[in-house]
Amino acid sequence: MFKPIFKAVAVSTVAAFFCVGCGGETPDDDNDSYTYSGGTIRVGNQTWMARNLDRATANSKCYANSADSCAKYGRLYDWNAAMKACPFGWHLPSDVEWTTLTEVVGGDSTAGKKLKSKNGWANNGADNGGGTDTLGFAALPGGYGGSDRTFSSAGYDGIWWSATESNTTAFIRRMYNNNDVVKKDREEKTNLFSVRCVED
Repeated sequence: MFKPIFKAVAVSTVAAFFCVGCGGETPDDDNDSYTYSGGTIRVGNQTWMARNLDRATANSKCYANSADSCAKYGRLYDWNAAMKACPFGWHLPSDVEWTTLTEVVGGDSTAGKKLKSKNGWANNGADNGGGTDTLGFAALPGGYGGSDRTFSSAGYDGIWWSATESNTTAFIRRMYNNNDVVKKDREEKTNLFSVRCVED
């Protein structure tokens, strides 16, 4: 009589163990318990994180569900998660704050050259696809996740959320391996993009 019960408990325990293992990390939604240690840069009157955020929260993923991608590029977040992901003392930059950053380094048409990391971008045929990383911003091409949780463009595109929303979309900034543009656009909030935080 006890064998079926024991078997059920054992299966449940194993299933729970593998579920945690598949997730990789326990989401950390407590802003007081998370400490960012990736360095900062000062750009004009702004202080930015010098690396993409890699904080496990609900509705965030590693690119292609690979922990190696998180270590390299940081995590990808949907917009609602991105709005809560920055630790205490930091916030998701507004569209205006992103514009301020790109204007300091020459405007949207060329800002990517100074903001992109020197390495890590796919070769575009003319050079290694990277930038000069003049400010230490070290923008990397973390790609993106679709609302269906498929992934694309790591190594080619870097896309970052802003806090400025427009109905079901929010403004983003996008950098490419084949030019120096920092493109402003809008994307559906359910997509997964990178996060950089700005100090309050």
